[in-house]
Amino acid sequence: MNATPILRSRQEQLIEHRFAEPMDTLLRRLYVDEGLTQAQIAERLDAGHRSVVRWMVKYGIPTRDRRALAPEAGAA
Repeated sequence: MNATPILRSRQEQLIEHRFAEPMDTLLRRLYVDEGLTQAQIAERLDAGHRSVVRWMVKYGIPTRDRRALAPEAGAA
């Protein structure tokens, strides 16, 4: 059975061309491997934050829990 190809927007195609890397791989590398935030990724890709969030959902990239990353209240 053939998997249905994921349709990519023109913006995704341009980003893939500029970075010479498939969008899902690029997002995963920046977010998971390099630990960038969604806002930092948006800035690096010259895209909107909402676009980055939408792409991460589209490609099944789980987001980090912000509560787990926040410093505990009262910690010195």
